[in-house]
Amino acid sequence: MPIEASAPASVADDLLVAGINRRTAGQALCDRLFADSADPRRWLDDLGRKGLTQAIAFVTCDRCEVFAMTRDADGAAAAIFETLAERTGLSQPGLREQGNVLGGRPAVRHLFGVIASLESTVIGESRILGQARDAHRLAAEAGMVGPGFEGLMQAAYGAAKRVRGQTAIAEQSVSMAAAALQVARRVHGDLARAACLFVGAGELGELVAEQFMGAGLGRLTVAHPLERRAALTARRLDAHFMSLEKAWPLLAEADIVLCGLGSGGIQFSVEAVERALKTRRRRPMLVIDVAVPSDSDPAIDRLSDAFRYDLDDLERLAMSGRAARAAAAADGWRIVDEAVGEVLRERAERAGVPALAALRRHFEAVRDAALAEGGDAGTVAIRIVNRLLHDPSVTLRRLAAEGGPEDVEAAERLLLRLFAGATRGEPGGEMPSGEMPSGEMKE
Repeated sequence: MPIEASAPASVADDLLVAGINRRTAGQALCDRLFADSADPRRWLDDLGRKGLTQAIAFVTCDRCEVFAMTRDADGAAAAIFETLAERTGLSQPGLREQGNVLGGRPAVRHLFGVIASLESTVIGESRILGQARDAHRLAAEAGMVGPGFEGLMQAAYGAAKRVRGQTAIAEQSVSMAAAALQVARRVHGDLARAACLFVGAGELGELVAEQFMGAGLGRLTVAHPLERRAALTARRLDAHFMSLEKAWPLLAEADIVLCGLGSGGIQFSVEAVERALKTRRRRPMLVIDVAVPSDSDPAIDRLSDAFRYDLDDLERLAMSGRAARAAAAADGWRIVDEAVGEVLRERAERAGVPALAALRRHFEAVRDAALAEGGDAGTVAIRIVNRLLHDPSVTLRRLAAEGGPEDVEAAERLLLRLFAGATRGEPGGEMPSGEMPSGEMKE
């Protein structure tokens, strides 16, 4: 009497993440992808047409990644990078070379880390949680989030809440942005009369710009090599925008220059700032460089009417240096790893329930059939034992004939773990839920 069971694989085993983020590809490519792919609804439509039935698209200034539930990881990853290529005009192999593809437990850890802001360029950045909830909501409205996926997302939100509540991580980015505002007020006083040129984008840059706007900044202009990218940032900040090429002549009008491009080259040379200062008749200029790597020449500090602050300076002003930030991040990852372990254990246990139910049904069917054939208790008991052992005996003999000693030993170890009493010569009994056998198994 064969046992019929089709226990589903763990939800965590089916999770895939594929796409581009700033850590794998740098800010320039992320900016281009964000400018070309800022509407997650279109992502979901494209992915659905390519066969993905469960997917959440995270499209932010620092990442364009898709989290998907799939049994075909290779096919899903190919569909995601194909969609990226179609949206940007870039080559699929080139994108994949700079991309990120994770499956199973590493994908779950990445999901939890992203939502907890541990994967952000600025650890502890607060907006990612809202962005994740928006992306989740859009995918759910499109019918692309099943029950298992939903449970995984809720567990990730719970882990993020624990990270923010139990570590100092949430203080990091906020304190640096507040330090930037403090410096701006020290240099220019009332910001209502000040103009700021924000070159680039990025999480911390936008957070600093938000602080300035909240303090009554007179004018904010966003500039970027991609004018579309500048427009998207300006829309969120209620600011003006233009291409970077058009912005250079306005450098002399900027009381504050906020650098967030991180293109890998010096955008603001000491010579350019010195020329701007002459045009400004030596009115002071504040350069706040939150780009990674820096956009501005450190030699700007030598100019008498220019004040340059980079990330290290802001960290010192916020009294939370790199060591404190690293310690907070390490604490956060410990919480995430604990949460990932909990959710994977829970889902693994749940995945075993259908198989156990099928095994119980099989045992009960054997018992009922043996009782129906009649006989005294001893005869019926022998009949039940022989029939329960029949299929395992046949399978073990087949393994010995077709496989090797290793296959047989592995099967025996599994049987001994499943029926723990067999290792101690004890009759079977009910084990409390969740309790593991205490007996040692001989190899």
